[in-house]
Amino acid sequence: MKNRHSWILKKAAALLIALTLMMSALPAAMAVAPDWSDLKITVSWVDAATGEAVYADAAPVYDAEGNFWIMISPEAPLDGLTIFVTHPNGTYQISPAAGEALGYVTVVGDTIDGINYLPITVTDPETGSTETYFLYISTTAPQPVTGEPTEDPEDAARKAAEEEAARIAAEEEAKRLAEEEAARIAAE
Repeated sequence: MKNRHSWILKKAAALLIALTLMMSALPAAMAVAPDWSDLKITVSWVDAATGEAVYADAAPVYDAEGNFWIMISPEAPLDGLTIFVTHPNGTYQISPAAGEALGYVTVVGDTIDGINYLPITVTDPETGSTETYFLYISTTAPQPVTGEPTEDPEDAARKAAEEEAARIAAEEEAKRLAEEEAARIAAE
């Protein structure tokens, strides 16, 4: 009987150790990435004509999570932009740092092209987790064109005809296989 209680105590101790290890990892597992739409991104520059500072705020692109869009004046000096990125949770480490000069940036037209963006990294110093967000700067469009590109009517008609032909071919093949199977069964 003593061996039976010893076995139960060993199992209980192993379970307690496993639970302790899981609980110590729980805070890291529960760490959440910052809400990307709470980032506030402002770009500033000095107007050449007036000598005054000009500011523009970026907006999150909700159709493309993690992306931000900002329209600046076409006269803004692309080699004289300064960025300010903040988050309501002030403990995050953000790069580029607030007030950092961007140097020469590349602008986009009216779409998120996946190439011409400024990466913004946000790191939680407690967990070490890092998220990267993308800022698109445009001089022509206040918001990007998003959504699926429209398909050319001729391409759509060709695609529909190909799909119909493939469906008919599949039906004919299924019918042929069924006839072969019926003939095989009849021959037996």
